[in-house]
Amino acid sequence: MDHELYSRALLFAEQAHRGQVRKGSEVPYITHPVGVSTILAQYECGEDVVAAGLLHDVLEDTGATREDLELRFGSRIAGLVAGVTEEKVRGSEKVSWEERKKRAIEHLEGADIEVVALKAADALDNVWSILRDYGVVGEAVWKRFKRGRELQLDYYRRLAGVIFRRLAGHPLARELSRAVAELAAATSAKGAEVVDEKRTDEQTRKRGDEQHSTGVGGGRDPKGGPQGQVPASDARRVRGGPTEVCLQGVSHALHGGRDAGLATLPDRGRRRLRSDAGELPGRADEQPGTEGVGYRGHDLGDP
Repeated sequence: MDHELYSRALLFAEQAHRGQVRKGSEVPYITHPVGVSTILAQYECGEDVVAAGLLHDVLEDTGATREDLELRFGSRIAGLVAGVTEEKVRGSEKVSWEERKKRAIEHLEGADIEVVALKAADALDNVWSILRDYGVVGEAVWKRFKRGRELQLDYYRRLAGVIFRRLAGHPLARELSRAVAELAAATSAKGAEVVDEKRTDEQTRKRGDEQHSTGVGGGRDPKGGPQGQVPASDARRVRGGPTEVCLQGVSHALHGGRDAGLATLPDRGRRRLRSDAGELPGRADEQPGTEGVGYRGHDLGDP
């Protein structure tokens, strides 16, 4: 990771979004771009993609221009940001929410893999935010947006479906699918109680497992996980791979690459890919927790 690049992108984004807050709250808006970049970094995406995560909303929601980004960060990062920027105004007319979301999903069908990953992290951070806010304010969370629960969920479902297919079942796409499914369950009429009960049961089981394996008190290692176990966040990451291990193999597999391209991706990615030589295990129709649902997306920054 280029720390100097990250610092410059963070400073630019903070200045561009200064004074903006997340919808219906007093939370500084910059927390969202930081969250997006964190997701991309945790999935070991390239430094340009991580920096683009910090900058992904500056063209859409601030006065910054693509030329500003090209001058400061180069054409590649500027192109990534432009790839997830929605057109809110065409000529003198505002573009409707429905049309913007429809065009955004259609764009992902042919966009570069890095753009798809950037949008995936954006959507994932938004879904997490809605889930947290729902736990605090309940159904009132949907009043913050131009469209209500059903349209928002429909958009997220369709968005996650396209992303899952384009990223060939990459763990980032799978996490987004699971998060959208959890949001749908938690915000359904009975879903909140069901999800809370499941979480309580899981926490009880985990405490029991920890006490069984570590003794009463559930000893934990310095990273916060039960002793002798790898934390879930670290288990998703494969050490020793190239910096851009996140997407290189996906790109090769989806664009005619064969074994040479797949070799740059850890086992977790190779098991999820399709190549011209044939389909590997982990089909795009095996999305966890999304049986019977279509797919769209959402942005807490939508006006």
